[in-house]
Amino acid sequence: MELTNIIIELITNIYLINCFFTLLIVQLIKTITASIEQGKLCFVSFFETGGMPSSHSALVTALTFSLFLYQGITPLFVISLVFTAITIRDSFGVRKSVGDHSMTLNQIILQMNKQWKERKSIKPQKTKLNLVSVIKGHTLLQVIVGTLLGIIIPLLIRYIIS
Repeated sequence: MELTNIIIELITNIYLINCFFTLLIVQLIKTITASIEQGKLCFVSFFETGGMPSSHSALVTALTFSLFLYQGITPLFVISLVFTAITIRDSFGVRKSVGDHSMTLNQIILQMNKQWKERKSIKPQKTKLNLVSVIKGHTLLQVIVGTLLGIIIPLLIRYIIS
């Protein structure tokens, strides 16, 4: 198969189209929401995890719902449904906990670094701890809104196309 044909098949694939537009719309909503909250344009939030709505939930739901919409209940749909459930559960369970823990850990690190800096005048201290990366998870509301968008956007695309 020619590379051109592969590219054409990919960009015209309804499942990828639904996923792409769902992710794009959700990230735009997330950027608008973050900009309103911060009172200024916050374009960097387009590329960040976490926030309203959940792009993880929206994306996997869009894929799974698209499979259902165009193929019905098939083994591929069931596999996708299971992985969607795992992803959604992870986005507001494990990822949220890890994010909360990393923020708490960063507060402790900042306190320790401050204390070591204050002690430096008494005894030289070469140790300084670096902050850990914060992985933002989602609240249940963010996940629900993302999941709903993962259903609504493919439905709208199907309506527009047909």
